Amino acid sequence: METDHIASRTLLSPDEIIRNQYIPLIMSGSVIDWLLRNSGPVVRFRTIVDLLQTQDVGLVATAIDSLHGATIVKIWLDRLKQQFDVNSVWSEEPTAFGNIIGKLVDLGLRAGLQPFDTLTLPARAWLTDTIEASERPRLTETMLIVTCHLALAGYSDIQYVDKILKWRLNRLYQQHGEGGEWTERPNEISWFDVIGFLHSKPIMQDSELRQKVEAIMRNVVDNQSRLRLPEPEVIPRTLALLGTVTRSQTIRESSWFKNLIDAIESFKTERGTYRFPEEAMPEKSSGTWLDGSYLAMDHGANPNALEAESTLRALMLKQVIAADSQWFP
Repeated sequence: METDHIASRTLLSPDEIIRNQYIPLIMSGSVIDWLLRNSGPVVRFRTIVDLLQTQDVGLVATAIDSLHGATIVKIWLDRLKQQFDVNSVWSEEPTAFGNIIGKLVDLGLRAGLQPFDTLTLPARAWLTDTIEASERPRLTETMLIVTCHLALAGYSDIQYVDKILKWRLNRLYQQHGEGGEWTERPNEISWFDVIGFLHSKPIMQDSELRQKVEAIMRNVVDNQSRLRLPEPEVIPRTLALLGTVTRSQTIRESSWFKNLIDAIESFKTERGTYRFPEEAMPEKSSGTWLDGSYLAMDHGANPNALEAESTLRALMLKQVIAADSQWFP
């Protein structure tokens, strides 16, 4: 009898293993089933690894192989294979370093995966060499952009990425006076800063440093900074920033976040999935990832791609809502 039980377990399909072991109580099993059946390689990878946080090595390995075989992943990885160009770090060209990293992270690539680690090495080496070449290095905008995108990609533990972000955080925080007003240069904070701080594990796992980040984000929420949150609607810019701003407890407790949830729920289908307007997740020939110009995941891979991608983004948001204030993926 015990032998039969073991044998029956080995006959489970990958989707059945996921359904039986990894679907959180906050999610509908039928919706996850639909997502796994109808998703392309990108959405399936992010569902298995990020949404369900599957621990099965075989399932993850298969998902990674499929991810690397996806046409859209190959296109953007090929762009990263080009020589790192310090003069093409940020622009509206899809070949700009910032756009490549922002897009590949949205597709599921990150530190610890090959060939991503190898292909990001030139940028990491450039940052190190640039700083060590001067006795008193000065933080330039290019260095900041590279640093914050490396943090976004999962390299926040690297020595100079960590040092730059902590120095930048303390400098901005010192400008924050009592009463929630800036004492000088109120427009200095940028979305690059926000991305770097909120994706830095050393910062977000340190209670004192995290409080500084939240103080800065409070200024953003209260419109005390020239940095403005996008409209709490299902539009490209909002979706592009969703994976970053929701790391802030201040954001998650704001009316902006509540309004965004209401907006997303308005696109819920009868079967419990989500389907955003096609124009909300475009794949343009130019623009920046921060503006939401490169949001397609599996577009064209199957007729249900738009619904699958919408559902994944909505469920990732629900995962945030269900977690406690210490949530940090």
